Order: sequence, then C-alpha cells, then structure tokens
Amino acid sequence: MPDVSHEYPPGEWTVDDIQAALSAPEQYPVPQYEEAEVWESVANDPITEPAVRELLSDARDLVDQPVPRIPATAYLEYERTGTRGVYEDPANSRKGAVNTLVAAECIEREGEYLDTLLDYAWAICEETTWTMPAIIRDDQKLDGLPTTQPVENREVGIHGVNVAATLAEAVYVLGDELHPALVERIREEVERRIVRPYEERDDLWWLTAPTMPNQNAVNHFGVVTAALYLLDDTERQAEIVAKAARHLAYYLDGFDANGCLSEGIGYWDYGFSHYVKLAAQLRARTDGELDLLSPPIVEEVARFPWKVQLSPGRFPAFSDAREEPGITPSAAAWLGVTIGNEDLAARGRHAFEDGYPTALRNLLWCRQVPDDWSVQPSSETVFLEGHDWWIARSDPEDQNALVLAAKGGTNGESHNHNDCGSFVVHCNRESLLRDLGLATYHSGLKHADTRYDYLHTRSLGHPVPYVNGYEQGHGEEYRATVLDHAADPPAFELDLADCYPAAAGVETLHRRFAIETDRVTLDDRAQYSDDAPDQRLESVLVSFVPIERRDGGLVVTGERGRARIAVTRPSDPEIAVEHLPDALEVSGHTNDDESYRDVWRARVTGRTRVALEIAPSDET
Repeated sequence: MPDVSHEYPPGEWTVDDIQAALSAPEQYPVPQYEEAEVWESVANDPITEPAVRELLSDARDLVDQPVPRIPATAYLEYERTGTRGVYEDPANSRKGAVNTLVAAECIEREGEYLDTLLDYAWAICEETTWTMPAIIRDDQKLDGLPTTQPVENREVGIHGVNVAATLAEAVYVLGDELHPALVERIREEVERRIVRPYEERDDLWWLTAPTMPNQNAVNHFGVVTAALYLLDDTERQAEIVAKAARHLAYYLDGFDANGCLSEGIGYWDYGFSHYVKLAAQLRARTDGELDLLSPPIVEEVARFPWKVQLSPGRFPAFSDAREEPGITPSAAAWLGVTIGNEDLAARGRHAFEDGYPTALRNLLWCRQVPDDWSVQPSSETVFLEGHDWWIARSDPEDQNALVLAAKGGTNGESHNHNDCGSFVVHCNRESLLRDLGLATYHSGLKHADTRYDYLHTRSLGHPVPYVNGYEQGHGEEYRATVLDHAADPPAFELDLADCYPAAAGVETLHRRFAIETDRVTLDDRAQYSDDAPDQRLESVLVSFVPIERRDGGLVVTGERGRARIAVTRPSDPEIAVEHLPDALEVSGHTNDDESYRDVWRARVTGRTRVALEIAPSDET
C-alpha cells in the first residue's frame, strides 16, 4: 500500500485481482465503428449536432491539406531561443488531426478520411521522438536534437503517452477500416516508445514525485489506455494496471484534504480530467470491478471548481494558472453524472456548448447531462486548509458581487511563484486587482537560478509586501503562517515574516484581509529586528488594467467597473504607480504569434503599517 495521506482503496488491488477483472467481456466507454446506431445518434442529437458539423468541416479541411512538416530545426528552436511552439504546435496538430479524422469517419462512414488518417498516423510513427523539446532530458539529446535510446533510458512523458493513447484508440475504434500495415506499425511504435519503458523502468521521475503531480495522472492514462487497447496478454495488462494503481496514489496526494491543488484550476483540469478518463476506461473494461473513484478524496477534488470560482468561468490565477482556463467537458460531464455532482456535470456540458474543441468523449459524454442540471452558486466563504486558499463573497447568490481571494502556502509549491499573501479583488465578473498568473513558458523558467527573474514568478510581480528592499525567497522554508480565518464576518490573517530572507530584518509581518458588502480592507503591519537595514514597508498592487493616482489614493479602472483605493494608514503615504508595457507574454508560442499584456503596479509605502480600503463600483 503506498505511503500517502489519503485513504486509497486501489492501492490494495493485486495483479491476480486485476487479471480476473479483465476477464469481463471487452468494452470501453467509446463505441467502435460497427456501432453505427450510436454514431448516428451523436450526429443527430440537438446537443451535439452543431459540434458534429464543425468537426466534419475540420476533417474536410484536413483532407485538402498536406500533413504539417516538422523539420529538425523546429525541434532546435527551444534550445536556441526558449520558444516552444515552433515544434509543439505542429506536433499537437498532428495528434489532434487523428482524433478529428477518426470521429469523422465513424459519423460519415464513406471512407473519405481513411487515407488522410493513414498519412497523419504514419507521419507520427516516423517522428524521431514523442518527447517534446521542453521536456527531453539532457542525456537523451545531442546539441538540442533527440538521439536513439535503449529501452532502459527511454522517457515516458506527457506528449508521448497522449500520442500513444490517441493512436491506440484509433485502432480500437476503427479496427479493420484501418490499413493493416498502419495497425502493425502503431502496435510496434507504442510498444517500443511507451509500454516497454514503462514496464521496465521504476525510476521514472513522475511516478512518485511530489511536484508537478498532474504528469502522474496524464502519463498513467496514456500508458494504461494504450496497453488495454493494444496488448493481447491480460497478465501484462494486469501488471501495468497494478503499477499504475499504486502510483496514482501519489497523484491524489498532491491535493489537500479539501481537494485544493496549489497550481490552480488549469493544472487541476489537466491532471484530473485524465484521471477521470482512466477511471472511465477501467470501470467499463472491468464491468465496474476496478474503480478509481473509490478514494473519498475524489469527491472533494471534484468540488474544487465550485469552491474557488470567482464568477462563472473565472478562478484565482494563483501560481501557473489562468483566470479563464476552461474545463474539459467530457471528464466533467462523465464524473458529474457518475457521482451525482450536478454543478460539475453542468460545467462540462456548458463548456462543450460554448465551443470547446470537439473530441470523441466530448461528443459522447456531454449529452448525458440532464437538461435541468445547472452550475450551482458558490458557497459564501471557503478556507482550504493545506494549501491555505481563502475565498469570500459579499453575496454568493449574485454572480456580479464582490469577491476576495487570497492565499498563504509556501514558496516551494509545484510550479511555484514567490506569492505568499497574494490576493484577487473581483467584481462585476472582472479582476480589478489580481495575481498575474501564468505566462508563456520559456526555458529559463525550468531552472531555479533564473526562474525568479521573470515578472510573473518573482514576488514583485505579485500583490505581496516588499520589505526593506527585499522580495520573498523561494523554497519550502519560505512559508506563510495562518493566524486566523473566519466566515462571519469574513476575515483572513497571515504572518508573512518567514517568507522573507533574514537580511530583510522583519520579525513579524501580519497581513489581514476582510470583506464587507461593498469593500475590501487590507492591513499590513510589520515589526522589525534591532539589526533591520531599514523600516520600509511597501504594499504592492498589480493589475492588467490601469491604476492611477487620484485624490490622495488610487483608482483602478477596468472594462466593467472601477475601484477606489483609499490609504487609511499611514496618514502621509508614499504612493508610486508604474506602467510596465509589454511586460508579460501570455500566449503565442511561436515568434509570429505573440501576445503581451501591459501590467500596472502600484506601491504604497509606510514604515510599520500600510492599510488600504478598496471599494469597487460599476462606474467606469
């Protein structure tokens, strides 16, 4: 049984138990080509019919275009410039094309897409590596290009396992419709690149790693799905499932007891959606005997979006998160229906209906959500002990109401930012003051000696104190202490002193948040040691919308409203506002598709105390 903090029944599964469960008639939660009536119902269902039209249009476009070429120099681009998308974008588009063409062929059933599918899948099989340039280890490349590796040194990583699952599912769904040489090639490449390395290596870093836990779930979904679809030996399948079941315990251990993940909703969705899809695979394949939904923590994890939403579709952009990340429709819909979580299921169906990219499971699972299920209003105040997130709402029934989100935690978290004490002020479905969240991932972010040179990861890019000229340090030892959290009236207080290096000379640094119907208060108080280099406390505010000095305070103006920020302490504050143009690259992997965000940063300075009153309104 794995040594983890959560109750985890799958840790007790034995190889014999699993092999016996796999003796059930083979079935999966996606239909095969022969099940024509299922595909006809998908094509004609009012819920899925618009998405099917879009999917078929995309498939016809693929028939008319050549398979994207991926030269060696595209792989080198990451090594040379730190830019990921020159290689990743066409590689991902190849994989996406396979999904699209498989579904289109099942729906139209005229053979129109089979040759194009053959070209795409064959091209993927011919790729030198299925490991992305940002992930590949130094010992697997030579001056930036991948080299051939023996099985004991082959990596099993996120892109590769998703490719393996995609190709394996094409074999399962289309069966004899595929060219037999392609089926043989897929079996050989998935075995060589993914299945055998997984079987033979116990040192894969993501099996038990406490950081970046989403890779554990994503990789296990790909490996197990490929093995179930492609292997004929149930004993090998059982051994792979048993290994996955043991190590998935470490994925769930990345959540605190409240189902919170420090990396935010985006990484929650990426990892958890793959865990859920694997749960669906095993449930169907074993007639319910193997159930990855049995750990009690799963239901708490499923409630995470409801707990932390700021307004519909918007969540705190703490750590490497986006405020509007999107939720995988199929996984949310299937899990919500399966466990009776109406809120999650409705989120999945709404995401699908809002135009989320079409995929097999989205077409199949989202239409299972009852029409009368809806996203539920958020709870009034939530404290997620463990990662120490606190979210309070002035009116949980009003989607436009004032919301305050803040975090404690440590500066040694997965995808860490130096952000203990960060917060978001959200009103009228807009974050006026915020955390900057995720930016485009460059190579320098992989290394601790350069990661905190970037605005969005260092503490001066977050709404946290700047003390005597010192930013927060990084590492597990730099942590916030929760002093109080209350729901009535809502208040949250932290001591941030341990988040700063000793040279800052701060003994205590109390940060207190409170929210009322129409305002938020922020109160920072510092006590210094006798050898402190100075007594200068700066409370920093950041935003993607303009902040201006006005009437002895500040005004932040968004698209839907504004907030007036009054300085109540000290009486003679020093106030500075910086406009940082093109400060944050937030999208666009390739050099010809870049998007930057302007950032406004304000600093209110006192000696031992800075107190602010933030009052949003709907005036612009």
